[in-house]
Amino acid sequence: MIWVTITDLKLKSPSLSIFVPVGIFLEILTSVMLWVTATKDPATIPMRDYLIDAYKRKIDNPTDDTLNRVKYLAVHGPYLTKMKYCPTCDIFRPPRTIHCGLCGCCIERLDHHCPWIGTCVGKRNYKYFLIFVYSLVVLMIMNIIFCSAYFIQMDFDGNKLNYFLTLGSLIFTLIIGIFVFYLCGYHQYILFRNETTNENIKKSYAKLGNPFQRGVSDNISRLFKRDKRNWRAEEEIVVFK
Repeated sequence: MIWVTITDLKLKSPSLSIFVPVGIFLEILTSVMLWVTATKDPATIPMRDYLIDAYKRKIDNPTDDTLNRVKYLAVHGPYLTKMKYCPTCDIFRPPRTIHCGLCGCCIERLDHHCPWIGTCVGKRNYKYFLIFVYSLVVLMIMNIIFCSAYFIQMDFDGNKLNYFLTLGSLIFTLIIGIFVFYLCGYHQYILFRNETTNENIKKSYAKLGNPFQRGVSDNISRLFKRDKRNWRAEEEIVVFK
């Protein structure tokens, strides 16, 4: 819809044509980031059966007296964080890992399960989710600005179809924008605090503080740092019984 608006506005302001490639780039970026978020592994932790088959040996095999208990792992300074046992996956979950009942597996640093893309948003695809939200916000702001400029500069006596299409696009963008702008601001807030949506809603660190908080710049750099880990068996990996 934004292209109809810019096309009409270019008749009065030819300089606005520069925004055409910008809008095209934002639309492509938004679509690609949505696709990457939906298709990339969110940081799934394999079940024990897969690990045993991959490494040909048992790994940290729990006995009956260890089930439903927790392990404690030092994280940062004096803080200790729990490693709970997942009976479904038959593993001790690493810190900040949650089992998603919809996906049927444990996800490292699970933020939330997104029904719109049909998958979880976790450690490995959260950064692409953020880029998708940021690009969508910029695209919606552009649409609001150009639709508003259209009504200011153009008359109703012109192309009535474009007029009503622009009006519908503006109303739709304003309604959806309430949710999108709030979503962007909320994730910016928890990013600065190095929290997930799940942790923020449950107020997991309300009493003792967040042991993973290392400052805004370090939180962002860690988020966009490449995760090179994989769960494929390699000869040089030593697994202790």
